[in-house]
Amino acid sequence: MARPKKPINEEQVRKVAEKLWSIAEIAAFFNVSTDTIHRRYAAIIEEARQNGKAKLRDFQWKRVMEGSDTILKHMSEHYLDQHSRSRIDLSKIPDSELIPEIQKRVKDASE
Repeated sequence: MARPKKPINEEQVRKVAEKLWSIAEIAAFFNVSTDTIHRRYAAIIEEARQNGKAKLRDFQWKRVMEGSDTILKHMSEHYLDQHSRSRIDLSKIPDSELIPEIQKRVKDASE
């Protein structure tokens, strides 16, 4: 005979998943295995995480519109691939010049 199912409040699962908690964190919170959480609530967790990500993105957008340069930079890098640091194509630098070239670029970047 199988063990009785441990009662888990589905709405609580949804709330913590929306806060982007990991399966391991959710399982620890309810004192059950990760397999139990995944088996019983995978669809709910996926939907809640998508909602949580959308809320976070909305909050970021609101902060951008309020003038936050920090979040504007973050969103520009992640969504528009606009990175402020230059990328080095190491394949175009001969091996014998590689370390001096890297040292030079690091020095230039720090000045």
